[in-house]
Amino acid sequence: MATRSSIEAAFKQAASSVSEIADDLDLWANRIAALLQVLEASHHQGVLDLAAAIKPHDAGLAAGLAERAQAGLAVCADDGFDFADTDNDLAFCLYWIHNLPPEFDEAINAHKFLKVLWPAFVTATPAPVISGADLTALRNVVQQNNLVLATSDGTVLGTHKYEQIDSGWLWTVVNRILNWLGVADFRARDDFSPIPLSPRPDTGTDGVVKIAIIGDWGTGTYPASPEGDGQQAADVLKTAASLNPDYIIHLGDTYYAGTAANRPPAGEENANMVNLWAQLTAGFPTGRFFTLNSNHEMYGGAYGIYTDALDTPMFAAQGGTTYFALEYKNWLIGAIDSAYYSPSITYLKGGLGDTGKDPHQYQFLQDFSAYADAGGMTTMLMSHHNPITTFADGLFGTLWDDVTGSGGITPDYWYWGHIHLAAVYSDTAPIWQQLNLTTPPKARCVGHSAIPVATPWGFSQPEHTGAATWWAATPKNPPTDNNNVIAQLAERIKNGFGMITLSDGGILEEIYDQDSTTPVWTSK
Repeated sequence: MATRSSIEAAFKQAASSVSEIADDLDLWANRIAALLQVLEASHHQGVLDLAAAIKPHDAGLAAGLAERAQAGLAVCADDGFDFADTDNDLAFCLYWIHNLPPEFDEAINAHKFLKVLWPAFVTATPAPVISGADLTALRNVVQQNNLVLATSDGTVLGTHKYEQIDSGWLWTVVNRILNWLGVADFRARDDFSPIPLSPRPDTGTDGVVKIAIIGDWGTGTYPASPEGDGQQAADVLKTAASLNPDYIIHLGDTYYAGTAANRPPAGEENANMVNLWAQLTAGFPTGRFFTLNSNHEMYGGAYGIYTDALDTPMFAAQGGTTYFALEYKNWLIGAIDSAYYSPSITYLKGGLGDTGKDPHQYQFLQDFSAYADAGGMTTMLMSHHNPITTFADGLFGTLWDDVTGSGGITPDYWYWGHIHLAAVYSDTAPIWQQLNLTTPPKARCVGHSAIPVATPWGFSQPEHTGAATWWAATPKNPPTDNNNVIAQLAERIKNGFGMITLSDGGILEEIYDQDSTTPVWTSK
């Protein structure tokens, strides 16, 4: 447990002989301390979530974890930390920094800058409140009781790939540090020019355009674990493609850090997104794929999305930029980059940046609004980040204000990913009442296209009644214990995707499970 000032002091003392940052030691100490405080608060919150989930099955383990985590959270609170900056994906990075897996040690020692900075970074990193013995006990309880432990939004508290205690999330921290050495330049559009949409020449229907929407899809495929098949990303895209959409849009996230060849682990954007996408959509007409920037692509400095994705023919239709507009009949769709100028040190929160320094997307949205008004068009926005909280009881980051204020547009529909669930938010959710909106956007989250996920049981809790009218909850496997309420709440669920069908008559919205061509939710 540490305060911001103590972390900063520890780093400065440990890094005083690092010549690469000697001239900017105070700046680096400030940066590192800010990042480590987020990791520490996220860790304490993650351990507290874990303690609550394991309590019915091992009260002793839960009590020990909860006591340590609560003490850590109290220190963070006394230090004035904003807990809205905590991040599930980062919750166990403190543990892995102090228990570095071999692949990280190899990559760090192979990188000239990381090799000299990392020892000071580790010295300044607060100790985790969870131990190797705790993790062993946790695995034993989970295996013996056939449990799925999950937080209220469906985040799986497990140790397998892409679950919350997966050591792979540490790549996001490694790359976040490297981002202070530089990131890819933001690419701005020259003018506002919507891309016209049309039915596919081979399978499309005149007067109708179908757009498949996948979110947080870039996991690649991987060997099966005891709790997952590792093929869910492929299953989702194959199922979506089988419905013959005219276009497919990815709302962003390639894991762990969407890296290009210049970052460790090299080539994630290609391996986990671009190459698998190309393989699964072979024969699809060109010019019909789009992808958005995200917090995980930003961890890799945006090099992966710009060079490995957008500079390929597959995504050439969006003109090399991470924001663009699409037009079909009386529909205008705006896709925005909510990650590049995120107001969060971990890119967790969405935003469009400073209106003076980063004016490009604000001008884009103003042009978008004027174009829609002139044509009497219905509007839709797509972003990676959510503008509102998971349970629709507040704003999240600056994205809502950036878009509706300086951007000058309140869309009729808004689709996002980022949260690894699927939800159709209610027109009467608390946030709309807080904002005094009588006609709020039709708000939908489609972020469940690949990451292992459990039932987002928080939606059914009394404090969140009315937040959403539907959420994805199709069990991946039949319940193993009908008397175990916790296990039922945390049942693993199927991944999936969305589909919107646009026509003169309006819009049909659908959400599908992987391996099924029958929608589990429809707007009709």
